[in-house]
Amino acid sequence: MLNAENGVLKNCVCRPEYGSCKRTDGGKMKPEKGEGKKNRISITGAKAAAILRQELVNAKGENNAQREAVQKVFVSVGTHPQQFDRLLREVDRLAGTGKLSGRVFAQSGVSTYMPKNYQCTPFLPISEFNERIRECDIFITHAGEGNIGIAKNMGKKMICVPRKKEYGEHTNDHQLEICDVVSHTGMGLVALSSAEIEDRLCELPDFNPAKVPRGNICDLLSDYVKRELGW
Repeated sequence: MLNAENGVLKNCVCRPEYGSCKRTDGGKMKPEKGEGKKNRISITGAKAAAILRQELVNAKGENNAQREAVQKVFVSVGTHPQQFDRLLREVDRLAGTGKLSGRVFAQSGVSTYMPKNYQCTPFLPISEFNERIRECDIFITHAGEGNIGIAKNMGKKMICVPRKKEYGEHTNDHQLEICDVVSHTGMGLVALSSAEIEDRLCELPDFNPAKVPRGNICDLLSDYVKRELGW
């Protein structure tokens, strides 16, 4: 039996054959006498983490166990001075229903939506922002050139969701064109609507981002337009 709190796995393992368990410090096992019960053993620390990991593998398989045990999700709406509540709201729904597991953290910009199922902050120092991308397992981002370029250069798995003018998220729809480049080059997956994010999450475990040469996203976009449209 796995002990979890608020969707975050704890370093505590409750073995059914031992009955219930009680936390102790230092990764040591401490048996407790129970009236009419077997000894109860609690395990914490590194030993608990190792047992928890094996329990997950046994119950869910290697890939699912890895995602549930260590998965970090970073969401970014960029620094554009318009809200992207639509993205934050859908990620909140997915996290709340268990469709998106792991530790979710978002850079929310000027958006006004306040998520219930993950933490967020409006802006981050560039060093911390880059570190968040480097450490995450899944990067969900608006289709901004800067964000995509950083993730591309780090080889991260990402889902790009374009801001749209009709929802008051940008002054035009140029992010749709950027999404075309992302999809065409295989840099990442694209969710053209917030409703498609769930589908892209299902595809992500089997997706490996293409190794695209380092370069400016604008240049990649220009090359794509020239090649595909003959402009």
